[in-house]
Amino acid sequence: MSETLGTLEDMFLTTEEEAELGKWFKLGKFAEVKVRRFSSKKSRAVREALERKYGLNNTTRVSLGKDDQEELNIQHIAKGILVDWKGVKDAAGNDVKFTTEAAVQYLTKLPELRELIAQLSLDIANFRKAANEEIEGN
Repeated sequence: MSETLGTLEDMFLTTEEEAELGKWFKLGKFAEVKVRRFSSKKSRAVREALERKYGLNNTTRVSLGKDDQEELNIQHIAKGILVDWKGVKDAAGNDVKFTTEAAVQYLTKLPELRELIAQLSLDIANFRKAANEEIEGN
């Protein structure tokens, strides 16, 4: 463990700006995605709105079918976690502009992409303030 991660604050204090506005991550050589932290205010608000839409709340125990759960997760990532992308091209090599609709299409078609974006958003190390300060100091 790095000396700079010796306190609980170093390990768990995150940068609110990146958590809320998103941080860029490379996907391969050419593409990048801008991802908001899973626990960000925007992400939580989107998730709560989707859960209400699907009839879920804290007082009832409604379980969703597999398809509805998958659709809820796709919508949550597309609207609340994935902020932008660069270098994304379609099968013909044309640039794909980031829109929620385009994100839903790719997240539906490519479950591994969906899982990767979810993992990026959940990994506290990606948004840790001490780690970001280390990078900026180099």
